[in-house]
Amino acid sequence: MSPKRNSRKSDRIFSDIVDDEGYQYVDLVLEGGGVLGYALLGYINELEKEGIRFLNIGGTSAGSIIALGLAAAGKPNERKALKLHSALKNMPLNEFLDGSHHAKKLAHIYTQDWSKRRFVYHLALSYLKAKKSLGFHPGNRFQEWLVEMLGAFDIKTTQDLLDRMHDLPELKDRSGKAFTSLMDFPLCLTCADISTHTRVRFPEMAPLYWKDNWQEVNPAEFVRASMAVPFMFEPFIRKRDVMSQDKELWKEKAGFSDNQLIQDPFLPDRSVLLDGGVMSNFPIDVFTDYQKTHIQRPTFGVKLSFEKRIYDVPNIFHKGFQMFNAASHIMDVEFIRKNPHFAQVVTHIDTGNYYWLNFDMKKEDMQNLFHHGSAAARNFLDGFNWEEYRDARNNVNKSFFDMLRLKPRG
Repeated sequence: MSPKRNSRKSDRIFSDIVDDEGYQYVDLVLEGGGVLGYALLGYINELEKEGIRFLNIGGTSAGSIIALGLAAAGKPNERKALKLHSALKNMPLNEFLDGSHHAKKLAHIYTQDWSKRRFVYHLALSYLKAKKSLGFHPGNRFQEWLVEMLGAFDIKTTQDLLDRMHDLPELKDRSGKAFTSLMDFPLCLTCADISTHTRVRFPEMAPLYWKDNWQEVNPAEFVRASMAVPFMFEPFIRKRDVMSQDKELWKEKAGFSDNQLIQDPFLPDRSVLLDGGVMSNFPIDVFTDYQKTHIQRPTFGVKLSFEKRIYDVPNIFHKGFQMFNAASHIMDVEFIRKNPHFAQVVTHIDTGNYYWLNFDMKKEDMQNLFHHGSAAARNFLDGFNWEEYRDARNNVNKSFFDMLRLKPRG
């Protein structure tokens, strides 16, 4: 049965890719930001009410949680934000801090009840327990909960998820020509492999880490890797004997050079995967095809708060935090600075004074974040002009090919 028309679906144009019901398809990329991710649901819900649907979805850390849930909660032409909101509103945040008593106290003090003396005390005791595991909290409870949530949506394997995302109605452009340029991997969950200096894109790069059975992996494992905040959670580990030894595959997917591949062994004993924000907290470029001169849909990006660039660094604890903060943002800031047209499709949600690692967040605060996301989406849609953006992007791409004298596609 076809999804019902939404009474608020507007006549405004946001993309050149549509289905027979009139839904318009865009790509979507979601920034990481801990518990601030609730604001992303408000943004997505507002777009869905306007008749916008999502062809390819990407995200990092908290953004990867929402991206995976959005992909799993139904077919691409269905409204899913409210369904996902119902699944997430009872998320047992406190249970996700599944480390020692001192590790839990440490998180509470840092976010709720700052006291330098108590902080140092619990930090020292937490370190003694976590120094071998590389993190204060195992992250097992989070992964268990995510498996349960996916199971409720009848998703148990990566293949289940890909099949659902590819279960699309017939798509066409506005001239009536069939749209067939579908990606093999319409989901992109990013994490950081710090042992190979690789920005990992799951599930596309899953064959590197699971050999031949990657299709049977529960996609909760991808998000478990993407949300492994350094020090707070243990990294996601893949040992060499379970990773692919296909050198050409590592060359193609991870960008290994011929010189790196001749090393023996060319892989580390284990790959240590951390929060994608270590390398790129907002992977807005992941669905960009630079060989196309004519784009048919935009990639909408959502950031959780405006970039703050000025910080005081009074002690070693702030130094460590700001090192991570700078590394997680600068790559994305530089990309948009060098490609300013992307700024036209990026929404900044004002998340106020909510702290991204507050695992004691109250439900009313979660709902406030949802409303902040809704308001930001409405403002963005009111100011977005697809035709102007498309034409400007096409001119940029054409100039790029003229400069390099390359033969473009399409």
